Amino acid sequence: MSLPRKLLVSALLCLHLALLFSSVPAAAGSPGETAHLIHGQAWLDTAGQALENPAYKYAIYQSRSLAVKHPELYLQADALFNEVLTSRPNMIKFYRNRTQDPQRQWEEYRAILLSRNVEFFRWSEFSSAEHNPVSCRELYGSAAFLPFVDLRLHFMASALKGADWQATPLSMAEFLYFQHGAGKDSFIIVTADGTAYLYKASTPTSPAELFTYSGEPCRELEGDAVLIFNQEYVWYPLMGRDDRLESPALAEAVASCAQEGFIPELTALEAELVEILKESTKLHSQEDRLLALACAAKLHTASWRLHPELFQQLDPFWAEMAGFSRNQAPDPLGWRGARITLLSNRLCPVAAELAAVARENSSRGLKALMDSMVQEYFRRLGPSSSPRPLTLWYHSDLYLLNLDDYLLARAGSDLSTALATAAMLDLADIPGLEVYVVGARFEYDLGSHAYCALFLGEERGIAAYGQWLPEANGLFDPAVAAQTGLALSALLTPRGWVNFATDDDLDFRPVSSSLEADSILQLLQVVSRRTQGQARIATGYSRELLQATGIYDVERFISEFPALPLQRYPF
Repeated sequence: MSLPRKLLVSALLCLHLALLFSSVPAAAGSPGETAHLIHGQAWLDTAGQALENPAYKYAIYQSRSLAVKHPELYLQADALFNEVLTSRPNMIKFYRNRTQDPQRQWEEYRAILLSRNVEFFRWSEFSSAEHNPVSCRELYGSAAFLPFVDLRLHFMASALKGADWQATPLSMAEFLYFQHGAGKDSFIIVTADGTAYLYKASTPTSPAELFTYSGEPCRELEGDAVLIFNQEYVWYPLMGRDDRLESPALAEAVASCAQEGFIPELTALEAELVEILKESTKLHSQEDRLLALACAAKLHTASWRLHPELFQQLDPFWAEMAGFSRNQAPDPLGWRGARITLLSNRLCPVAAELAAVARENSSRGLKALMDSMVQEYFRRLGPSSSPRPLTLWYHSDLYLLNLDDYLLARAGSDLSTALATAAMLDLADIPGLEVYVVGARFEYDLGSHAYCALFLGEERGIAAYGQWLPEANGLFDPAVAAQTGLALSALLTPRGWVNFATDDDLDFRPVSSSLEADSILQLLQVVSRRTQGQARIATGYSRELLQATGIYDVERFISEFPALPLQRYPF
């Protein structure tokens, strides 16, 4: 007799906690041990939660770990980016730009956007020799790193723009895959240590070809093949996948390059994780697959016009209400994606490293723990790093990048860095610490901003762009409000999100949230208490003026909230 799923999850997690504490490689009591424990627990929690809550499943796909049931989804996601890469003018200029100073990069990007001399990115002119290979383990440089589960096929938009031209062998093999046309007879081969190859099956007129990730022809693999896949077909004994009957070309690749049924050596923790992930990363419907695809592709608000058919299926309500003539998606879609990004950040080994630093210093108070975490953050990134992230391609809201992308390409946005900070502090699990990712609009100033508002006892502060501003109240500051008219347009915690502000030109302007009405009211009451009732809520936004509209003080909003339309999202 089988156990009910929830009981099964609880039983599995108890077993896995025992395995976690029995498989720690770092010295006992060391910071590396703490990070390893935090990281292992994050994976166990996420894998287990994904059995019941799809948000966690989509976070796993956004992490781009290879330990999933459907790795072909990563190539499908990158095919969406490839459409943008090869069709939009001057993408080759953005690709060539490696400026590491954000202000200078912005000026250079602006010049590219205004340029009348149009060039296109062409794979036929691409050379992988420009990229410097770095292993996943070297990229993360973390004692928390899990040898197999943390192997990732990074988002191709980030991998092509790696800082110092760095790219993993997996990504470089993917470059070759697209350079050779991404055909049904081409396959990426992954070995147990994260090395990768490209295999092109034989045709009636040409023999099979095998290439190293750097593009050199070779005769055989160095190491054992763990995974062979393209956008449609997969051979992956570890995850129970075998599509050879559907693809003779895949059958040929396996016969030529792999051992039948080969399973890589895993740690005890990884072996048990894989057993959960085989189930929890299954995709059960077309909607399930499309949501996982969008998360793996990291689509954000400025992708709205680029992929109308996909967004039509992902959110038919807003597709019909907003249409696709606008430059950006309605804000609720962005905040739903932001929650997934926060959860995917929890699976990054470096997030665990920084969480361990925060936990170690938590007894000294909020300022001390944040000072220590920020110091370690910039130590890891290098002395030349700017607090502000780079823009990956031509618009910072094109993709919502996670910490993995930032480590690879030093790119992101105010929202992506806030989500990374929130994930680290969520992993640190510090009693009494309140973490809010704030979406802010301005009544007197232009645009919007996102950051973390933090509270611990009587202490408070703001974390923005990886920097720490102690004593600032991120939910309301009288001086900032007087100067800019700052108002809260959205709030996100690790448990859920709520968006208050919808564009003025839309006929329907609900409060949108993954939270139930009672939970939203409780969150608003915390905001009121933390600001002595002075916080302001923006319910509208003018895209024409780039300013907040429909401003309420928080107490008035609380009193009127029960009568407002509420649009609920499942996650």
